[in-house]
Amino acid sequence: MFLRLPVVALSLVLIFSRAITAADLPGVAVVELFTSEGCSSCPPADLVLGRLVEQQAKTPSEVYCLTFHVDYWDDLGWPDRFADRRFTERQRLYGAAFKSERIYTPQMVVNGQAEFVGSNRKLALQAITEAQTTAAEVEITLSTQPVAGGKLKVHFDLSESVAGRVVQVAIVETGLETKVKRGENAGSTLKHANVVRGWESVDPQTAKSGDVIISLPRGIDWAQTRVIAFVQEQPSMRVLGACQTDFIDAVQPAGR
Repeated sequence: MFLRLPVVALSLVLIFSRAITAADLPGVAVVELFTSEGCSSCPPADLVLGRLVEQQAKTPSEVYCLTFHVDYWDDLGWPDRFADRRFTERQRLYGAAFKSERIYTPQMVVNGQAEFVGSNRKLALQAITEAQTTAAEVEITLSTQPVAGGKLKVHFDLSESVAGRVVQVAIVETGLETKVKRGENAGSTLKHANVVRGWESVDPQTAKSGDVIISLPRGIDWAQTRVIAFVQEQPSMRVLGACQTDFIDAVQPAGR
């Protein structure tokens, strides 16, 4: 299924002059890429996501990118070291929301409402612009604290309580590379941006704040790691607000 969005004048400016500089828009755009190192059509989509991350770093805007590596390619020649069954299940939730039983890679989803082939940069820019034209309904602030046992505590505060919503919290790491030795991408060195390395969902019900404890993999590069949180309506999967923060200190938590 492809969702074709109208091309507005601002999106043309973004595409042809300054790409994703969207700080003047009122809303947020959460960009999720479902990909796999075992998929030969995924590297171009990884590059599109990487360019979005680079642009956001150069000109900060309310665009938040996450790369979810699914696990259903793992038995077809190359086991993806970043793959997680939970990410496959998350993609299936989107399939249900889009009323489609088909899941595929590379798939990109923007604000839980638009989906398309992740290598299509033009559609990505259009969807991001469309998402940001509407102001966010919920504001989020975050703080982080390393805790013992190789974990991170993330505290969130919401501007208001919203019934039927979930707070999604992700630890993302950028600047990652893998030399693929087998499968469809054999012989290639793949580069990944904002790979989800830790993930938790919490339903705060009527509370406006809460804590999430996330376990982290060994060897994570703290200087390349960020926390992204967003509020998502259920079951529509519509994103109501989002934010990002760095770690307090680029060091490993106590107990590692």
